Amino acid sequence: MAVLESSTTPPQEAAQEADPERDLLLGLIFGAIHEQDILGAAEFATKIAVCAKMTAGNQEEYSRAVKRTIVANENVLDVFPGIETERTVQQFMRAIRRSRHRDDTLVWLAGQFMEPQQPDTVRDYLVSVERALANTLIGRH
Repeated sequence: MAVLESSTTPPQEAAQEADPERDLLLGLIFGAIHEQDILGAAEFATKIAVCAKMTAGNQEEYSRAVKRTIVANENVLDVFPGIETERTVQQFMRAIRRSRHRDDTLVWLAGQFMEPQQPDTVRDYLVSVERALANTLIGRH
């Protein structure tokens, strides 16, 4: 009986690639990717991630939204009024809740930053990001 060769991607990496929340998690670290101390960048990264998701690649709209949320300190729910923004914030929060207790995901995410991070630091960062996202929803209601 012939042995079938599996894909060149190890099973753990293949599972990570198939994870639909991976892009959301990467979006949440974009604003802190160059930081040595990522915990202080959680709120900034949250605003950047929501703006990026809501503008879907429109650079001009993204720039305006970032100016409003970062410089003018407006709530992203005011910058992007509508239920879709709330759904996006909730989608990010669900991705965090599902991922922050998965060691394999934390190790993978820790490797995505420019400065090496420890999985426990990434977990704390995700908790801070989740808190910032929750405050976005609370600040609106």
